[in-house]
Amino acid sequence: MYDKSTATRKPFFKMTGRRRGGWRWALRLVYSPSAPMIDDRTAVLEANAAFYRAFESLDLRRMEEVWVRVPYIKCVHPGWGLLVGWGPVMESWQQIFANTALMRFKLTHVQAEVTGDLAWVVLTREYRNASPRQAR
Repeated sequence: MYDKSTATRKPFFKMTGRRRGGWRWALRLVYSPSAPMIDDRTAVLEANAAFYRAFESLDLRRMEEVWVRVPYIKCVHPGWGLLVGWGPVMESWQQIFANTALMRFKLTHVQAEVTGDLAWVVLTREYRNASPRQAR
């Protein structure tokens, strides 16, 4: 978890879902030994942007890079039930990516909140997508 005593290094994030008054992303900070420190809010916004870049790429390896590999991760996709654990969460992304030819997001009203070792992002998201069949 986040330790401000190591604040001389730039954090990067691994994401995990946590329920706190609704489903929001919680972020686990991991430190790069060579990069300068950025403030927590900026780091959270960068992690959120990395998640959406991974989503738009439709690349499972890129999506794996933004999630922490622990058994307690949780994810809820629209219309799906609760997924718990690395295997089920990554299998869900694999299914989504296999059935999607295009995914583009327009994010607005992006706001990050940081309280202790918990951070979340609230935003408005518009998206455009196409299935492989629609893309032909």
